[in-house]
Amino acid sequence: MSFYFLSYSLDESLTSIVDYDLNGFDLLSYWKRIRLKEIDFSTLKLFADFSSKRYSDLLSNSLNMYVLSERAKKTIESKYLKEVIFSKVDVVDLNNSNDIQVYWVMTPLLESDCIDIGKSSILDEDVVIDLVLSKERLPASSNYFSITNKPSFFVSSERFKENWQAAQLIGLDFDVIELK
Repeated sequence: MSFYFLSYSLDESLTSIVDYDLNGFDLLSYWKRIRLKEIDFSTLKLFADFSSKRYSDLLSNSLNMYVLSERAKKTIESKYLKEVIFSKVDVVDLNNSNDIQVYWVMTPLLESDCIDIGKSSILDEDVVIDLVLSKERLPASSNYFSITNKPSFFVSSERFKENWQAAQLIGLDFDVIELK
């Protein structure tokens, strides 16, 4: 089975999060995956330019969160509910503050320490040049997980990728990961 490093689409014409207001949101606990089910997303405000960009099922952002449309949530939820947490978040249109759309932050429940550090090339916390995973340390039968101590590194199975593409969802790129 193949695994993929997930990243936001590089298509700049897609809608993305252009600003945010944490309003007391505990971003550090989110990144460290501390008490995920208790994190209150209601204070977090995200802002996007819906009027001049194309629709996207995943809104890229600088917060390292996978902010999904309702359509993407339903697709993933129907197949991977036990592997993720969905947290509701409001996204406000920059050009019309009365236009508030509901999106969902998708967070994996499983973390894995499966990076082969000796063979991977990682520039910093967010930039991957070449990611290599250890077959022996991959989580058994998981379709979506994050990498321990790398809050922005999300990995999916071939099955996850195929379901995303079959639903014709937009905004997520899949880069094959080498397994050793």
